[in-house]
Amino acid sequence: MLREVCTLAAGRYPAFVYAPAPAPLSGREVPVFMFHAVHPETFERQLRHLAGNGYHTPTLDAFHAFLAGRDPLPPASVLLTFDDVERSLLTVGIPLLKRYGLRAAAFLVPGRIGPTAATGPSAGGKRWPDWADVAAMADSGVIDFGSHTLNHAAIFVADRPVGFVHPGCFVDGLGLDNPVVRQDGCDRRLDELGAPLFPTASRMARQPRYYDDEAVRASCVRFVAERGGADFFRGRDWRRRLETHWRSLGAGRESAGRREDAEEQAAAIRRELIESRQVLEERLGRPVLDFAYPWAAGSDLAVELSRAAGYRTNFWGPLPGVRINRAGQDPMRVARLKDDYLLRLPGRGRISLSKVLLGKARRRRACRDIY
Repeated sequence: MLREVCTLAAGRYPAFVYAPAPAPLSGREVPVFMFHAVHPETFERQLRHLAGNGYHTPTLDAFHAFLAGRDPLPPASVLLTFDDVERSLLTVGIPLLKRYGLRAAAFLVPGRIGPTAATGPSAGGKRWPDWADVAAMADSGVIDFGSHTLNHAAIFVADRPVGFVHPGCFVDGLGLDNPVVRQDGCDRRLDELGAPLFPTASRMARQPRYYDDEAVRASCVRFVAERGGADFFRGRDWRRRLETHWRSLGAGRESAGRREDAEEQAAAIRRELIESRQVLEERLGRPVLDFAYPWAAGSDLAVELSRAAGYRTNFWGPLPGVRINRAGQDPMRVARLKDDYLLRLPGRGRISLSKVLLGKARRRRACRDIY
């Protein structure tokens, strides 16, 4: 929430977010909104605002042509994008898009898409789609597709722990908070109680990966398991006891972990870009040319590798110097703002900025839809 306030204060959002009575959007500027899970009442209110005020939602092809300066878009155009593509886009979002005559783009994570729907919802009620769901989205005629990396991985990027895995420390219903660790030569998502947690960042960000010591991690997990597992964390001093054990293993020594080199980092980012595109194009039977960064976090290296991998656009979050997207700008640096601000668009039914921020604060406190 603090980062959100700082972004607002820095003036990085489009003028309509701040203005009490903004002018209508011209065809020379296109805001891009970023959605995640779909909630029926909220999403219908947003679509009703768009449809009732004459907004147009272009395809990804039309948006790219606009950026390239080839084809203008109608006035009052906005692009709707969905990251992760939680299954509610199919069950809730698409019927509403059809009802209001609008469309959207979905950035998929093929490494997280299940083979069938039998896996069921997560503890938080969210669920990744299966490939049959993706096919149904494609058949709807109102969704374009892009890549959101192969695995949507968070990695360790520093060698001093900031905590340990404990009950309730990962709140996202799709498991996106769980960092990826190396175990027996393979990457897996961390969930064992007692495992040390180090500072994390997106795989696509600029920081190189830190590989923690597998033996130290296993010892910490074993330490908790031998003392009651989840019950261990009922004690007020559980953190101190775990930190003491971690230090007793000599975990602060230089050999306790290692950082990847530049070649490893580039290879890992390249894989996320290329393999995700290959899988999606094979499954969808159509080109996948657009890419969105997980957590809106990228780097110059990721942009370079994305361009080399054949992507035509890169979608971020708020970007310095790009308050709103215009013809002629760099298509590899498309700025987006979260869907909370959609009801600040010019037209009947606008809500106040204070109401937007209050809603975001309430979700944060409830640990609900914090992305």
